[in-house]
Amino acid sequence: MKTGFVRMTWFSRCCVLLICLIATVPALAKDVPEVMLAGLPEKAGVFEVDGGVQTYDDPGLGASRVYRVPGGTWITVYLYDLDTPLIRTGIDDKTIKDACQQSMGDIKEMERRGHYADVKMAEESEVTLDLPSGKKLSWLSVTYSLSLVRKEGEEPVKVFSQLFVTGLRNHIFKIRVSRPEASGAVAASAEETESALKILMDAVIKVPGRAAD
Repeated sequence: MKTGFVRMTWFSRCCVLLICLIATVPALAKDVPEVMLAGLPEKAGVFEVDGGVQTYDDPGLGASRVYRVPGGTWITVYLYDLDTPLIRTGIDDKTIKDACQQSMGDIKEMERRGHYADVKMAEESEVTLDLPSGKKLSWLSVTYSLSLVRKEGEEPVKVFSQLFVTGLRNHIFKIRVSRPEASGAVAASAEETESALKILMDAVIKVPGRAAD
């Protein structure tokens, strides 16, 4: 009985010590979306950065940055986590599938509110891109078109877009490519756009993600 009591006491002490150690270990610091996006290059092929990094009131919505061919095609890069502690790399995580569906739902909601019109959306697909660094990155992708409803008396602007969503660096990494169908609009070629996307994808993989202490 005495031996058993000693063993139980020793085990109990070990459990208490383990709990104390776990409690004192800080949570793993996550990369900061605005820091990562601020570290991206000013140019990506024919695309140039347009403005600074945009952050949002809700920290879970992360940050975004826009690249544009002046007067034409633009690329918006988003990094966010929706306050999700762990997001796996790639497209198998449920968080990524939900994020893609949510983005499509947001577009439909904007149509319902009258900001968009004539939304046409293809089925979700999976694509894998070979990056300049030699890495491969898989994405969920959706192609769609819509008309931007402008002020009364102004003609709507038709826009063609492609959405890419994946998990990267414990965040949801989303890219939206938009091309306006308007007189005088400068549309980047498919090759130019794909090259810019790959440059930005590689940059997000490599860029430092935390602010200096």
